[in-house]
Amino acid sequence: MNLASLLAQLQLTDSAFPSGLYTLSHGLEGYVQSGLAGPADLPGLLADLLRHAVGPGDATALVLAHRAAAEGDWDRLVAVDRRLHAVKLNRELRSAATRTGRQVLDTAGRVFGGPGAGKLADLVRA
Repeated sequence: MNLASLLAQLQLTDSAFPSGLYTLSHGLEGYVQSGLAGPADLPGLLADLLRHAVGPGDATALVLAHRAAAEGDWDRLVAVDRRLHAVKLNRELRSAATRTGRQVLDTAGRVFGGPGAGKLADLVRA
């Protein structure tokens, strides 16, 4: 990985990046509001979220999407996007993932430019 790629990745994953991702509770807020969880339960809930959702879902999709993009395989990239959308079982998670994904893609396209972001945006919106 070169320095420019590393810096771009750091920008995209920074909590100050305007994707809206920092506003999502990933269901934790619902547990607290319903009385099913309190502060002592947070470490376990976060561990479960990472182990059972982020790891096998989002992180796996990220690796597959990165490989497809590196190979210029647009069909596979769209298939990864659609499969990740399908495994988000409830409407709220699907909506949040779609909203933040579009925001990241739109902002990355404006900030970093290049034809790839625009093409991907067109493909995933189709």
